[in-house]
Amino acid sequence: MFRFENEYILYALFLLPVWVALYAYIRFKQKKIWANYGDVQLLKSMLPDTSYRMKILKFIILCLIYIALIFSLANPELGSNIEKSKRKGIDIMFCVDVSNSMLARDLSPNRLEASKISILSLLDRLKGDRVGLVVFAGKSFVQLPITSDYAAAKTFINQLSTQMISEQGTDIGTAIDLAATSMLPAKTTTSNPKASPTNVNKVIVVISDGEDHWDEVVDIAKAASKKGIRIFTIGIGSVLGEPIPIETKGGKIQYKKDRDGNTVITRLNEKMLKDIAIAGKGNYIHASNTHVAFNELYKELEKIEKSDIEDVVYSKYISKFYIPLWIAFVLLIVEIIIYDKKILRMSQFSWLNKRINLVLLLMLSFLFSSHAQTREELKYLRQGNSHYYLG
Repeated sequence: MFRFENEYILYALFLLPVWVALYAYIRFKQKKIWANYGDVQLLKSMLPDTSYRMKILKFIILCLIYIALIFSLANPELGSNIEKSKRKGIDIMFCVDVSNSMLARDLSPNRLEASKISILSLLDRLKGDRVGLVVFAGKSFVQLPITSDYAAAKTFINQLSTQMISEQGTDIGTAIDLAATSMLPAKTTTSNPKASPTNVNKVIVVISDGEDHWDEVVDIAKAASKKGIRIFTIGIGSVLGEPIPIETKGGKIQYKKDRDGNTVITRLNEKMLKDIAIAGKGNYIHASNTHVAFNELYKELEKIEKSDIEDVVYSKYISKFYIPLWIAFVLLIVEIIIYDKKILRMSQFSWLNKRINLVLLLMLSFLFSSHAQTREELKYLRQGNSHYYLG
């Protein structure tokens, strides 16, 4: 299992394109300045040792050093020990309404934001339970499958908005059906007769203003109940009604109107939500105050019998921050020893060649002169020897 301990530091990588763009801009300005002094190619020929490729290479190395340091600060970790743990809990699937009616401000700051805050607060109180998330309006989709990772759940809940689904409406029935399907395991097979959808108690929590116009929603709730899933509903908003604010491009607030130009008023449909809760063998809770409502929901969830949930846990993570740190260190050394000059050419050693040739010439002269002097001396020695023996 691989992860970064400090994932938020990785956002610093978004600065890399900025550095590249800035470097390209500086290079462009330099060429423009050179062009003001004369022909660029002629100026380059006057500076034969300057290597622009080496400068680009040094910049690329600096970028790689930056990336390596960011990875090091983010602290990459590897899960070393995998353990299966058992804990007591239930499965809870939250079905959250993200239709435009959830923007009504009969709850502060609006229905949707108040719901998000309360769900996050509830997650802080849960222990051992698994949670999931379904969002719905005119359509539904699973935003987060059942998981014990509360951190991931909080991330997805924070991202909830009315922009997630373009098709407007409040199709609670489809959301309940989708939530029930995602919570239930695969069909029981003869090879695994013990597999049962009721091994772990399951709960669906519908958070909506209840403006559903689909008659079959109660039947869908009954079908889910027969599969061992209890359904709780939380009514968000006021029964008196509230207009739906819409923010214009200029930042002004207007209110949604119907085709006849009348302001649309969204009202909490308590009857619908109560019927769903009764069909799902759960309870309906009116959230005139979301904190109180979710506190009541928590008490209801605590009454449900907890079952053993088997989970896979990476018990120990080993930090690997030093690997990108060493890479950055090596790259830094490479960047330091690389000059922004061209690689040395043999013509740059012409002065050395002349000196080497002079030394070789002197050595050869010495050898030849030494050899000639020796032959002359041998001649005189022979003549002297002949006179000595004749005399």
